[in-house]
Amino acid sequence: MKHRFLPLYLLGHLVCTAQDSNTLAQDAELHPVTIDEDDLAPFKEDPAFDYELMTSPAPEWFLALKNWLGNQLLKVFEWIFGLERASGALSAFLELLPYVLLVLLLTLVIRFFIKANNRNILQAKKNLSQVGLGSEEQLMQRPDLQALLGAAMADQDYRLAIRYHYLISLQEMEQKGLIAWERQKTNMDYLNELTQPPLKALFKKITRWYDYIWYGDFPVDQKSYQQITPVFSHLQDLIKNG
Repeated sequence: MKHRFLPLYLLGHLVCTAQDSNTLAQDAELHPVTIDEDDLAPFKEDPAFDYELMTSPAPEWFLALKNWLGNQLLKVFEWIFGLERASGALSAFLELLPYVLLVLLLTLVIRFFIKANNRNILQAKKNLSQVGLGSEEQLMQRPDLQALLGAAMADQDYRLAIRYHYLISLQEMEQKGLIAWERQKTNMDYLNELTQPPLKALFKKITRWYDYIWYGDFPVDQKSYQQITPVFSHLQDLIKNG
């Protein structure tokens, strides 16, 4: 009895399934959505959605040179460390390279300042010695003639040392009131101002030597200088007692 109603049951099930399928098809109908520029604006401003390819601003020749240098370095590291370890060694080298260059730059800067300082010291010593080439008017106003004399002797410039000895004698005679130093006066004028015979005779002798050595460009070696300096010492003793 049951088997008689089975075809009717199957026919009814198929009809209901077809009706449900039509209903689902009608419900699933697609409706297009319109998107305007205002809807896209937030996505355009979000960097996460920026997929634009950036091109390198470097010129092609620079990129080619960079690639060539990289390849050459890689070959060197392959020769040193082997093919398998070359890439790792090169990466480590490139990481340390900025620090190595920084240390090298600091070393060059320090050496530059040390050399510049040494040049300044040497130039100062040179200027100290060459100040004697100035006029007697400038030198007579300097209170450090003794220091200039010491520098000339240290440089073994005995001719310049004789000049300082003579100017020191003029300074001391002026300070004692034995002469009145003036720019336009000559050494003979100072000689004529001296009244003490021993002092006048010794200053005349030294003036003759000084004219030969300084103005006559007469060379002076260490032996000659050692023979002359006692005479200047004697002259200074007479000035102090004058």
